[in-house]
Amino acid sequence: MSERGERENGRACLLPTDMLRTHGRSTSRIVACLVACIVPSLATAWAGDPAPSPRSPFAAESIAEGVFLIRPTVSSIDRTNSILVQREDGSLVIESQPSVESARELLATIAQIDPRPIRFLVLSNPHVESIGGATAFPDSTLVIGSAGCGRLLADPSFDPGAEMRAGAADAQAWVGPPLRPPVFLAEGPVTLADPRNPVVLSPVGEAHTEGDLLVELPRAGILYAGAILSTDGNPYASDGDLTGWLDVLHGILRLDAETLIPLRGARGTREDARRVKDGLAWVRGQVEAGLRDGVPWEGIPKFVVQSYQFGEYFDPKASPAFHALLVEKVLREADEQRIKRMMPSIVPPGS
Repeated sequence: MSERGERENGRACLLPTDMLRTHGRSTSRIVACLVACIVPSLATAWAGDPAPSPRSPFAAESIAEGVFLIRPTVSSIDRTNSILVQREDGSLVIESQPSVESARELLATIAQIDPRPIRFLVLSNPHVESIGGATAFPDSTLVIGSAGCGRLLADPSFDPGAEMRAGAADAQAWVGPPLRPPVFLAEGPVTLADPRNPVVLSPVGEAHTEGDLLVELPRAGILYAGAILSTDGNPYASDGDLTGWLDVLHGILRLDAETLIPLRGARGTREDARRVKDGLAWVRGQVEAGLRDGVPWEGIPKFVVQSYQFGEYFDPKASPAFHALLVEKVLREADEQRIKRMMPSIVPPGS
């Protein structure tokens, strides 16, 4: 992906339709949408590092020329990481925050770094943790996501707030924010070309969700992996696909990116991606071992979590913990494989 991105960077792009290149399927509707939504603004000078603000709920860290990792100053389910990318065609932001309130705080932090209007907002997945604050961004901002993200958000049976609700102190009282779905939907790899900071968007299909998107900054050696890179030892998998998740992590390990950014937590490396991959693979192995040993369906989560190896990959003190949901996801995928092989289902009636 990096090599492709570098080849794309060879030409400076002066027209809106020249700034976005798709690799794979594309439609004239997408290009028309881009032309209609974007007005170039190249004249504004670059801003320097922001002055520290002790009262700000976010802190900005320069991680490459024109690239800032914006992290919550205090760990909270209501705030996640975001990235600001300064480009000649305007600024680009990755992740809108989980709520309108936290998005407004994010925008205030960004304004201290770069006062230009935000041209692009990239959403890494269709969960509220990524898309919840999008309505706080200017109407002129082009919201980008994967085609899978768009399909899920258009599906009335999909619950974009499931993860946030599961992690809320009072799940019954939690109310989801108004949603602003992406307008530009990437069907395949897309390059947002720019002389300073090109950005490569890669939809990956089923992983953490069916609408995940990786964002690579090839010149800076940075990959934003979002919730796919769950470095907190507490991955949420209820809307995911473990096989796809493992495949994506394996693909990340083959990239040239030296810095990996998760949705939450400090920036990492390929070693962090390897650790997450090994942890998910370990859960699959433990589930299979439990089934071979005759552990009943309802006893498998306890069998996995109480293993002496569990703490090597996951946080036993996480609260609220999503480990049982992960094990159940693995169990259901194992049952699907049994059914494909014409074996009886292991799912108890009513489960």
